[in-house]
Amino acid sequence: MRRSIKADYGEWREATQESGFEMKLEVDKPFSRSRAVTDAEENQSSRPRFLEPMSRKQLPGLLSRAKGCNLRQMLARHEITPRHRAAMMDWMVEVLAVFEQPESALFRASWILDSFLARSKKRETLESLHLAGATAMFLASKFEAVRQIPSAHFETKICKGRFSRETLLAKELEIFGALDFSLACPTPYELIRTVVSLLDFSEDSQAAFVEHSALLIAKMCLFSADLINEVSLLEISAISIKLGIRMLMSADKSFDSEGFEDEVLLLFSVNSKPSLFEQKVAVVHKLVNDFESIFPFAINLKKFGGQKKPQN
Repeated sequence: MRRSIKADYGEWREATQESGFEMKLEVDKPFSRSRAVTDAEENQSSRPRFLEPMSRKQLPGLLSRAKGCNLRQMLARHEITPRHRAAMMDWMVEVLAVFEQPESALFRASWILDSFLARSKKRETLESLHLAGATAMFLASKFEAVRQIPSAHFETKICKGRFSRETLLAKELEIFGALDFSLACPTPYELIRTVVSLLDFSEDSQAAFVEHSALLIAKMCLFSADLINEVSLLEISAISIKLGIRMLMSADKSFDSEGFEDEVLLLFSVNSKPSLFEQKVAVVHKLVNDFESIFPFAINLKKFGGQKKPQN
């Protein structure tokens, strides 16, 4: 009988260090800057809904739709730097976590914002990035959550009166139009959870460990516009699972990993040359290892980045 993986965050961090990851994502440190809302306001926030992974039969359609979501050169025509966009991602992590939106909402909001930047014919500025990011979260909340964040909260609590409700709704229409009125492109959240559910782990705790680790790695990838410019969201999903499996190997010495990484590539229909794909794996691995030095201002992923894993 294989031993089960303990679900506490400390052991997860030990596993990341043993496998070459040094993410240091402590979840018990206080903020070093002011929060978006007060603790009292947190208690009135939305309750997330649970999204079931898709079946093996549905996977080809999911992958086909994901391949059509191109985010390359998203910042090329705008007055927005990769650092500005990364800071926006960190703010999104904070806002969506404080208002208890589902984990899927972060991936959806990131995709909405990046898709808008990639398709917008207007030159966006740092000021308009703030509005576009807030609107992306507003749309993601409506798309992913049972109880969305009210538009009044964005006006008064989140954006602190910087934008009116009318301005927010006008930006919503602008983003909708740029995205051809469709928000349904698969994100790494759906891709990772679906593929992990199709892998033949001997214990549920092993699948939970890999899913948790892969989603956290994918969140870190969302901070890097340069990486997303070179590695597709579909490839990021596959790589995140591969690295999650390697972390499980370090955490559970009895885990037999034979065939798992090959099965991931088969399920994702990865057809690039193995050497080229492994180069992309190395790029993601390096980003994860160097995350804190690359994004020293990204304090909220440390606070909210880890979703507590289920107990056995």
